[in-house]
Amino acid sequence: MEITPLNIAIIVLVVAGIWAIVELAMTLRSARKTLDEASNTVEELQPIISKVDGMVDELEPALKQVDPLLERTNTAIDAVTVDLMRVDSILGEVESVAGTAHNVTNSVSGVVDKVASAATNAVAGVASKIGGGDSGVTAALEGAASGAADDTADKSQGQKNYYTYPSQPATPAEDKATPAETGAKPEAAAAPASDAQGE
Repeated sequence: MEITPLNIAIIVLVVAGIWAIVELAMTLRSARKTLDEASNTVEELQPIISKVDGMVDELEPALKQVDPLLERTNTAIDAVTVDLMRVDSILGEVESVAGTAHNVTNSVSGVVDKVASAATNAVAGVASKIGGGDSGVTAALEGAASGAADDTADKSQGQKNYYTYPSQPATPAEDKATPAETGAKPEAAAAPASDAQGE
């Protein structure tokens, strides 16, 4: 047999055809294995999918309850906000009552100090009349009255001052000095008492 180009082409085509059929068979065999593995995987996943479906079915009633729960939560938050506003207004009122009480306390303290000062001046006047112008007792009582008046002024300004006593007490000779010895007039000693009574 003679080899012609046509015979060579036919031989090449037959070999190529056989090779294509073998490749196709191998591809189909591997595809079949892949499909079998996929089928096995789906069968293994089937119980898991059924469990997930059951869980979703169980969650549906709970999901239906979430919306009313959120609405109740919003209502509770609104109620807490209203209560906080009330507490804020109550605290404002308490603050104003505390301020008023502070002002009343200062006023009462001032009145008490004025009354104490007037009483001290009155006692000083009586003591000067009884003691015959005893300047030591009168000076001590008037010093106490002026100290009370100073304390009242300091309290109204929010300052604290302390009364300081003289470093040396008066001698007995100075306490018993008569108005004639001190050069004071008897009417001058009685003047503070009349001023205190006028108040």
